[in-house]
Amino acid sequence: MSKSITISANCTKAEFLSTVRINGLLESNMDKTAGKLKVPDIEIVRVARDENHVIIGGALGSTYLSSFEVEVLWVDDAYRGQQIATRLLAEIEAEAKAA
Repeated sequence: MSKSITISANCTKAEFLSTVRINGLLESNMDKTAGKLKVPDIEIVRVARDENHVIIGGALGSTYLSSFEVEVLWVDDAYRGQQIATRLLAEIEAEAKAA
């Protein structure tokens, strides 16, 4: 083990995710929970389209272990106030719970 440890921001997101999140955190958690945690990173996408099939809203989220993160939720200004975002969220949350 090296005695010279440095802390810095010099790390790409990909390097962080592959080393810390996946190799370190996931491996440790899987070991300590006898593999009962779910597989990470199931991406869930839903879009809302108008009568002309134009995308007017969307939601993107991903599961990780036993949690779900909504990364994007958007509805075009012209369609807001019609519960479209609520419907999008309900759809991706339901799929995340079932995953």
